[in-house]
Amino acid sequence: MAERGNMAAIVTGAASGMGRCYCRELAAMGYDVIAVDINPEGLDSLEEEINGLAGGRLVKLVQNLATPEAAQAVKDAITAIRNAMRAGTASTKGKGEVAGSNKKPWKQKGTGNARAGFRQSPVWRGGGVAHGPKPRSFEQKLNKKVWALAFARAFSDKLVAGDVIVVDKFEFEAPKTKLMAKFLKELGVDRTACIVQKDVDDTVVLVTSNLPRIDYSTAQAMDVYMVLANRKLVCDKAGFDALMARIAK
Repeated sequence: MAERGNMAAIVTGAASGMGRCYCRELAAMGYDVIAVDINPEGLDSLEEEINGLAGGRLVKLVQNLATPEAAQAVKDAITAIRNAMRAGTASTKGKGEVAGSNKKPWKQKGTGNARAGFRQSPVWRGGGVAHGPKPRSFEQKLNKKVWALAFARAFSDKLVAGDVIVVDKFEFEAPKTKLMAKFLKELGVDRTACIVQKDVDDTVVLVTSNLPRIDYSTAQAMDVYMVLANRKLVCDKAGFDALMARIAK
C-alpha cells in the first residue's frame, strides 16, 4: 500500500528575513520547501545553507507570484485551454449554399410586393443564414513564459492551501479499483482529485479509471486547468519532484 512522504511548504520572500528563517526551520523538520523570491543570489546562498541540514529539500523559484501578471497568466491559460476544448463544428448555410432555383419569385414592379431576387435570401423563411458560424478552430497561442508563470502560480496556490498530498509510491496488491478508493478515503480525498506520477504506471491507471471524479496525469502532461479543476493533487515522490522541477525552471 502507498505511504505518505514528506510534506511540502511554499515560502515567499524566502531569500532574507523571516522567510529565510522559516525555510531553515521547515527543512530541518523534514519539509520539502519551495522558496520563492526575486533575489536569485539570496536563494542560491539559502540552498547552500539548507543542503547541509538533514531533512527536507529546497526548490528555488525566482518569481513574484503575487503580481497581477501572474493572476492574468492563469486567466489567459484557462481561457486558452477551454477554447481548445471547443469542437468548433457549428456550421450554417449561406444564401449561395441553399438548394433552390435562381428564378425571380415575381416581377420587379407592379405587384405591390417588396422587391425580391431569389428565394434563398436570408430574409426569407428557408433561406440562407447571414454571417452564420462556420467550422473553425478556437485555439489560442500563448507564449511559453505565460504558460510557465500560470502553472507556477496555480500549483503554488495548491501548495499554500494544503491541497497537494505526497506519498512514497503507489503500490497495490492487485489492480483493484476498491483498493485505490480505500486508499484515497484514508487520505481524506472525498471530492475531485488527480493522481500524478512522473511516468505512466498501467496498474495505477487501471485502478483509477473507474473512479468517478478522479483524474490521472503525468507530471509533464499536467496543465493549469487540471491543477485548478481538481480539489486535491495526490502525487508520488517522483511525480512531485517532476512538478517542482517544472516550476523551478
